Formats: sequence, C-alpha cells, structure tokens
Amino acid sequence: MRVLQVLHDGRLGGPQWRIVQVAKALRSQGISTHVLFPFADHDFPRLLEDAGVSYECPELVRLRATRRPDVHAKWATMFLPNVRTIQKVIETRKIDVVHVNGLMNIQGSLAARRCGVPLLWHLNDESTPRQAVRVLRQPLERWPAVIAISAPALRPAYGLDGSAASPPVHVLFPPVDPVRFSRPITPPVSRSEFGIPDDALVVGTVGNLNPTKGTDIFLEALAAARRVEPALFGVIVGPELSTRKAFAARLRDLAASSPLSSGVRFLGRRLDVERVLAILDFYAQASRSEGVGMAAMEASAMGLPVIASASGGLVDVVDDGVTGALVEPADVGALSEAMVKLSADEPLRRQMGINGAQKMAGHTPEAAARSHVTAYEAALSS
Repeated sequence: MRVLQVLHDGRLGGPQWRIVQVAKALRSQGISTHVLFPFADHDFPRLLEDAGVSYECPELVRLRATRRPDVHAKWATMFLPNVRTIQKVIETRKIDVVHVNGLMNIQGSLAARRCGVPLLWHLNDESTPRQAVRVLRQPLERWPAVIAISAPALRPAYGLDGSAASPPVHVLFPPVDPVRFSRPITPPVSRSEFGIPDDALVVGTVGNLNPTKGTDIFLEALAAARRVEPALFGVIVGPELSTRKAFAARLRDLAASSPLSSGVRFLGRRLDVERVLAILDFYAQASRSEGVGMAAMEASAMGLPVIASASGGLVDVVDDGVTGALVEPADVGALSEAMVKLSADEPLRRQMGINGAQKMAGHTPEAAARSHVTAYEAALSS
C-alpha cells in the first residue's frame, strides 16, 4: 500500500511528529509513506530523512486567519495549481490512499477526489472557525472515504455525531515513543545545565509561542504560584514564530516582571524535549484550544503529572485527579492553584506520574500504526 500524506504547514509540530513515527512503523507492514508539504525549515525534512521517509516540498498555500487581502488572493491564485501538483504526485507515485491533514486542506482533498483515490481526511484540532466548518460540511460528508480525528473529544467541533450521513470516523491517537520518553535519561541531565538550582521545583510547557498554546496564561499562573511557592521555576520550550513576534515580545515582558524575573527559562526550539522533561516536577499545558496535545502525552509517559486546560483532546489525555488536573481554558487562577497544590504534595505528584505513565504505555508507534492500517483498509474497501 502506498500512502500520500499532505500537509499545508512544514513547521515541526504534532502532526509532523506523528507522521514520522507512524511512517517508520508502517514500513515494517509493507506500507510506504510519501509526504507533501511546503518547506518552512530544516527540522521536519531532517527527521523524515533520518527515518528514511520520502518527501517533496512544493509551494502549497494554506488559508490563514488574517485580514490581509494579498494573502487570500495568493491562496485563490494558487488553489488550482496546488490541486494539479498534488494530482500529479498521486498519479506518478500510484498512490492508494491520500491522507490529508487539517480541515482547511481542501486542495489535497479535491486532488484525491479528482484522481478517484480513497481519501482519509484527518481533523487534527478544534481551532478551525465554526463558519469554516459549516461551509465545508458538505465536502466533509461526501468526499472522504474515512474521517480521522486525533481524539474522541474533537467530535463536537466538527459535528461528528455518528449520523448515517457522515463517513466512518476513526480515532488516530498520536504515538509516544516508549524508549525516548522514559526514565532514566541517557546521558543524565541536570538542572544546572539550564541555570536552575538543583533544589528548585520546576514546571514546564512545550509548544510554539502563539496565543493558541496559552503560553501567556502559563506565565500569569506561574507568577501567581510563585507568590505562594517562590522555589517554583518555569521552563518554556518552543520557537518564536515570525507571524507572532508581538506575542513573543509580550511573553518576554511578562517573564521579566516580578515575581517571574529570574524564575523563567525560554529554551527555544528543542529536538531533545525528553531531556527537558527529565528535569521537571510536573507539566502544564494551558492551551486555549488543542488537538490532542502530544507534549502532554509525552510528559505523562515520562512519569510527570500534567495540568491541562480542558480543551480539545487534552480531556482524553489527562484523567482529572488521577494523572493530573484539568482546569477551564484561560482560567489563570485555577491553573495557579493546581500548580501550588502539586508543588506542595510530592507523594501526589509521584502517584499521578505513575498513573500517567501506565496510561500512555499503550500509545506506542506500533499501536498508532495499527490504527492507521485499520483506517486505510476501511478507506480502500469503501
């Protein structure tokens, strides 16, 4: 079986990490993966090359949440050329299943339809505007052979109520590498590498620096928590985005103000996230909206309790009171209270971490690959 993965974002994030890990696991089952995406930086291509996964980087243009008419004009101008580019790849590589990522990936979906190739339309998050969901409701019901979602909690965001009018829905949880995200870390890592005292308490968060990930909420909650627990340090992993410079500047201002000053470390983009997770006492994901939260899954696999906003698939990742705590999105007070509670209760942190690691043990790349195979076979047989 030959699968074409189509993305409209080449930046390294959850869908990209999922594709790399699943493609490696699928190869052992005789399924090859080819990936199509616009070039953004060298991180994603390098991971694909290391995994032996083929790829191409044509100029695929995606719709953006902006009022700039030139951006929308470029998307409209490039729409049909993009469709033809994807069609050519489908035909040249004799693709059996097209796997498009994101509701707004209309070009990939239309190309699969025009080629008569089964389409798996993967809905990764809950941030797509409701108006766009309404506009694309008919194509979503008619074009794909299979709809995939990253977590059960995403069903309401797309109106996937299990009605007969919709294609079958498959849940494709992202994988967590059980070797990479486990303790102890080799070589060993110490807090001093990051300028943090060995006797500190440390909470971290991972994600691109943008409002969706709620990094500002994380910092505001951390500031409130440090007034109660001054030994609590914060670690932020994730790159600044060229489209979010003002937001990144605001984060720097927040971090420089009291009581956060000297208590926050910005570590930028890291491909060794597991080494950062290894120095944490607990993890926090303050996303305003979320798909499934791979970083939260990885933190749980590392034996860390996870505080997360009750948004998107995070409610499927975190069992409130068992593997961590769920708080309302953008509720700084509730997030801060959860940070203080975990800071003060080491036995609770330990037990939640054990529970989380046990829960994540079933989400291996091999298990994710089996779910993908089931979805692909369903697409082929429809």
